[in-house]
Amino acid sequence: MAMATIHDDFDSGELDPTTWVDHYLPQWTTPERSAARYDWPSDGIRLRIDADQPAWREADGPMRVSNLQTGPFSGPTA
Repeated sequence: MAMATIHDDFDSGELDPTTWVDHYLPQWTTPERSAARYDWPSDGIRLRIDADQPAWREADGPMRVSNLQTGPFSGPTA
């Protein structure tokens, strides 16, 4: 089995959309609820959870997320 290696210093001031998904399990909720919030301090990237950020899913209560991932997966479709 091959292993993928990703190296990103997050020093470009923008995410590489061919590598990063800036949503947490977007297939389970709405885009505004799954979207990561982040900014670019001088030393990389900083994920934030802001006071006005909506819950990830209403069904899961007040849990809020800010996430970067290399791809979403929710299991087999059949």
